[in-house]
Amino acid sequence: MENTQPEHQRRRSDAREGSRSDRREEASNTRSDQRRARTQSERPERRREPRSKPQLEPIGAPSIRFPIELKVSAYFLLPLLFGMIVLAYIMIDAHRNFQQKQMDQFARVITAQVAASAIEPLFADAKMELAVLINQVALDNNFIGSGIFNHRGEAIAVSGIMPSRTASDLRKTKSLFPAEQFQTQISNTSKNVSKFDYGVIYSHPIKFRGATGGYAVTVFNESSLMGHFEQMAYTLFTTTAALCLLLTTIIFFMSRHVTAPLKYIANVAANIHKGDLTFIPERRNDELGQLIQSLNRMSKDLARKSEVENVLGRFLDPDVANKIISELDNVNFKGENVQATALFADIVGFTQMSEQMSPEEVSGLLNEYFGYYASCAKLHYGTVDKFLGDCVMIVFGAAKADEDHQYHAVCCALLMQELTERINKKRIDKGLVPIHLRIGINSGEMLAGLLGSKDRLEYTVIGDSVNLASRLCNEANAGQIIIQEQCHDALLEKHTLSVDSHKTIKIRGKTDPVSVYNISSISQERSNANKALINDLIGQ
Repeated sequence: MENTQPEHQRRRSDAREGSRSDRREEASNTRSDQRRARTQSERPERRREPRSKPQLEPIGAPSIRFPIELKVSAYFLLPLLFGMIVLAYIMIDAHRNFQQKQMDQFARVITAQVAASAIEPLFADAKMELAVLINQVALDNNFIGSGIFNHRGEAIAVSGIMPSRTASDLRKTKSLFPAEQFQTQISNTSKNVSKFDYGVIYSHPIKFRGATGGYAVTVFNESSLMGHFEQMAYTLFTTTAALCLLLTTIIFFMSRHVTAPLKYIANVAANIHKGDLTFIPERRNDELGQLIQSLNRMSKDLARKSEVENVLGRFLDPDVANKIISELDNVNFKGENVQATALFADIVGFTQMSEQMSPEEVSGLLNEYFGYYASCAKLHYGTVDKFLGDCVMIVFGAAKADEDHQYHAVCCALLMQELTERINKKRIDKGLVPIHLRIGINSGEMLAGLLGSKDRLEYTVIGDSVNLASRLCNEANAGQIIIQEQCHDALLEKHTLSVDSHKTIKIRGKTDPVSVYNISSISQERSNANKALINDLIGQ
């Protein structure tokens, strides 16, 4: 009986070694190809963040921002300028029509008087008297010519400037001719007559007892008359432009004065967005005052929320705290199914150790080690779910999505073990009892979310995968990191693992045996990185 027992154990050991050698042989055949296809960095600092959706600019968003004082000035000034321009145009057009009407009346009266005075001399064929009559008409820069024509359109007496051919136009009471069709008569032409572009001819028939003996003709300088109009229009335009400039200046400075509080409020809002919760002391009784009061209330509420977040961050991981705050308005008691990894780390023999320590010493020891372990979790993007006595539960990929949650969990576990060994050296030098850690890791589908009642909620993960991780931790020995076979195979596809042992064990609550691996390292680069991280953590 004594000989068969060792033989039986040897057979089980040989079978276990044979199974382990077969698995290593299969893994070594594809390990070279897997190393070439490896694209993920070994360093935990280079975390692959989930790709966010690109932010699209709203359609029609303005690319140029104009100050509000310019907009307010434009809103008031543009209608005012438009009204002034329209008013100026109406005034100029009315003055032009009035001046044209006055000129027509004056010219027709003069022409009619000349025609009345020429009736007797024309029918008496007294050309000398007609010439004297025409020469007596005073010419100036506006009234530039006069004459008497017979019924055939032949000139009898002409003074000043007359058109060269008028026979076809004498029947018209008013005609307009360009300057090229006029010729200057030598007789009493006024020296004050300036150059002109157009001349207006007024004609009036000379009748006696119903018979038309000829026509009295007068010529007026339209350019001179229009010159007065243009001068008046220029004066009106200059005055309007000066008023517009003055109004523009006044409205702009008034707009700056009115919009100054808005700009100040906009700057305060920008500071609030940056985290500077500024209180606005200004008091007003208008709509701006209501806006200031609303901003002050919002700033106070944000300050209160920031305080709550800071306090909450002391009890929960920042990722968990942010997720809880984001779900306060619509708490999802059902949670969500996620693919994540759970890590349980337990201090071996802590119960017996704590019996010889005071409560203060126990609290100090746990706080020291848990502080180190929380830092390890943070470096590998894990979330400390809870502290259970001398055990810590860390979750990867639940509160915040992480495609490499299995890899980060194993790296965190290795760092925790190496860190514990480094601290133990110092404890041994001080004559203290060393601390040993055992870790169990499992990944799979878990239910994550705010769980509990409406009066008390807790963000955590639950499920069979979490329970198995806790069971693996209980099965591990001091200094071991135990992972399930599925997790081992998934890591082996991208990384090089060093396994101390492989075995199949019976887990309480599981019908089928579970195949587990004891991980000692994951890569040489990871080991070098852990040494630097440990130096930083112990130095802090």
